[in-house]
Amino acid sequence: MPPTSATTAPPARAGALSEGEILGVALEIIEEHGIDGLTMRRLSSRLGVALGATYHHVKNKHALLVLVVRSLFARVEIPPLEDPRDWAVQVREVLLSATDVFTGQAELAAYVLAHFEDTAPSEIMIRMRGMLANAGFDADATEDALSILFFYVAGTLVGGFTTMGTAQDAREARHRFERGLDIILGGIRADLLAP
Repeated sequence: MPPTSATTAPPARAGALSEGEILGVALEIIEEHGIDGLTMRRLSSRLGVALGATYHHVKNKHALLVLVVRSLFARVEIPPLEDPRDWAVQVREVLLSATDVFTGQAELAAYVLAHFEDTAPSEIMIRMRGMLANAGFDADATEDALSILFFYVAGTLVGGFTTMGTAQDAREARHRFERGLDIILGGIRADLLAP
């Protein structure tokens, strides 16, 4: 049997494509080649299907990236609505989970910032708005708090600060990130309690 070259098409697949399979392979390609390296042709080849079959499931690369981002947001752990803990503890937990999910995905974090209307984590935002509203924040204060927190976390992820250098460097960066998050949450709490 001759060796397989990089230009040899993969064998035809058996069975229908699933969205989960498409998104999993797309994320693998992004991790190997970056967002620019994710093409519909490369995805189709890796999946072992004709290009048209991929377009049947996803209309273009932007739609694919939106689905990939949403699949990552779906991994973020959100406390249940009846969670009795302090709002800041709950919000912190959500943001640390989001940071864990997106660590090492600086390009996807940047994509979220560039295409926020399409990629916004609506379920997460709704739940966090609820946490803040339950704590006594009015609508404006809630939006201010969420904006500050979102841009702090997104900036950290886009900058790749949590993955720079050695393992020790990454741990120190993570510690600084968490300390900064606690300072921001403390400032938001002080603003809420201010007369």
